[in-house]
Amino acid sequence: MAFLPILQEIVRSVEGALACSVMGFDGIAVESFQVDGASDMELQSTLVEYAAILAQAATRSASPRRGSTPSCNPFPIRLGSG
Repeated sequence: MAFLPILQEIVRSVEGALACSVMGFDGIAVESFQVDGASDMELQSTLVEYAAILAQAATRSASPRRGSTPSCNPFPIRLGSG
């Protein structure tokens, strides 16, 4: 599946968006798109950090009383102040 056109549309349709990515739970991007002005953004480093958070959440939710975490819904990452 071609993710790039979808990621481009998401970034262009969300006010203030600088980048969008589809990643695995290992933090490796399957596909990413950044606007030209966001080239200095550390997108891969950010994805790896969020993958670690998601892995912790999956581990904690896998207790017998809570079930499993087979997938994660998309969520925004806001960088900067304001």
